[in-house]
Amino acid sequence: MGKVIKKMFVISDNSFISYKFRHGRRGPTVIYLGGYHSNMEGEKALGIDKWAAKNNIKYLRFDYFGHGTSSGDFAEGTISRWLDDTLRIIDNATKGKLILVGSSMGGWISFLATLKRRKRVDGIVCIAPALDFTEDLIWKKIPPSKKKLLLKKGLYYENFKSNESYPITMKLIKDGRKHLLLRKKINIKCPIRIIHGIKDEIVPWQINYRIEKKVSTKNLTITLVKNGDHSLSKNSDIKTITYTVESLI
Repeated sequence: MGKVIKKMFVISDNSFISYKFRHGRRGPTVIYLGGYHSNMEGEKALGIDKWAAKNNIKYLRFDYFGHGTSSGDFAEGTISRWLDDTLRIIDNATKGKLILVGSSMGGWISFLATLKRRKRVDGIVCIAPALDFTEDLIWKKIPPSKKKLLLKKGLYYENFKSNESYPITMKLIKDGRKHLLLRKKINIKCPIRIIHGIKDEIVPWQINYRIEKKVSTKNLTITLVKNGDHSLSKNSDIKTITYTVESLI
């Protein structure tokens, strides 16, 4: 069981990224990339940590800008900023080969990070990957009244998965358009494993057919969980996730 080191990576603008790194004798290092408005103390992140401890695997989890214990205002966050956070973590807190485990928005960011650091990434595990969600799941689907509010004031609040409302900004939508992946070929050749709940009411599981058609790799599998929701945080779900990561290691 490797020791866990808690650290903050300070950026030049005096903001910081909080992360936790578990040492282990086995690699590649597994990095967990959380979803929109989630944090590194969520059930999946902690479930993978327990598995990593038991199996002596190097494991890192972190909070993006404006998430969890990292600095920043969540409403000021963008895909560009959260991708930069991920690349900083990869470059400054890890060495050698990596397996990226991305949940929801983290699936999108894991693809973007792999395109930037392809020599370091040996595999990707996506949990309900929300590629291009700012455009396809927000902008194209919000009612006209909210779209008007977004265009006029640059901000509205949305309730995705709980009683808590999240800010959606025009800044996020516009920035997301710089990173859309499903409109062209995705030149990723490492193994990709996707796990998605059929009862997901936030990210339709059918998105994976679009992903499969766009990625270059021939080493891709899709696992559908019959009674799975968007979070896939039950013990049985976490076992499926960790088994999948282990298969890549």
